[in-house]
Amino acid sequence: MVKLCVPETDIFRRNKHDLLPLVSGLSFKQPNNEEYPGKELMLECSLNIGSPNFLSELANLGLLEALKSNRFTSFACDIGPAWETFIENGKSPNGYPRYLPGTNPLSDEKYIEFGKDNIAFIRNNFDGLIKVENLNYFDTGAYERVCEPEFISMIINELDIELLLDIGHLIICVKNMNIPLESYLDDIPLNTISEVQISGSNIVNGVLEDTHEIPSETDMEILDHILSRIKPKYLTLEYYKNDQALIKGYRDLEKWLQNRE
Repeated sequence: MVKLCVPETDIFRRNKHDLLPLVSGLSFKQPNNEEYPGKELMLECSLNIGSPNFLSELANLGLLEALKSNRFTSFACDIGPAWETFIENGKSPNGYPRYLPGTNPLSDEKYIEFGKDNIAFIRNNFDGLIKVENLNYFDTGAYERVCEPEFISMIINELDIELLLDIGHLIICVKNMNIPLESYLDDIPLNTISEVQISGSNIVNGVLEDTHEIPSETDMEILDHILSRIKPKYLTLEYYKNDQALIKGYRDLEKWLQNRE
């Protein structure tokens, strides 16, 4: 059966006595020395695997030291944007995060070249799985190419890594890129996925935003369809707003997964 993973965040720490019995893994967005005996620990960040600045950023954020600690079984970063530099802290008119173009867009060849160098460095310092997470597509100019299924497959295959599938990002991509869900799924490397993340999105002022809500019934139907095609090891709920809603969300996911067996 698919196991549950929870992000190691403030809301988790407030409710860990309720959540720890429900999960088998924890994902750390910021490395620390907290111990969780019997749980698999995974490290996640928003660095871009194809960035020429990846290695310096890895060290500056303390991630390299964390990878060398042998505490984590996997490391995940982002696939894109395909720019040498880009604006990381842009906002939509609704106030939600957006990447914006910067300087020097990267060709596929350059992105792969930087990506291979970065992966080689990680593998020299870390023995675990390496994953990249799919982005959601917004029409800012910074998300071009990297959200296309063919590009995702090319990067996964060329770098010999896994895809971390974020279903919320997937849903935003298929809507904003006008690609049928099934076609998108057919063209990404589903066979490489060992972790799936899920959260709910909302329409805000006419725009589908990544609001990190509890998944809707439609979200769960899409998850069910995806799990009919793949057998990941972990499912992670990305929700950070209300303590009791988070606990209920994990209890509901546990029951839902049991009922699928």
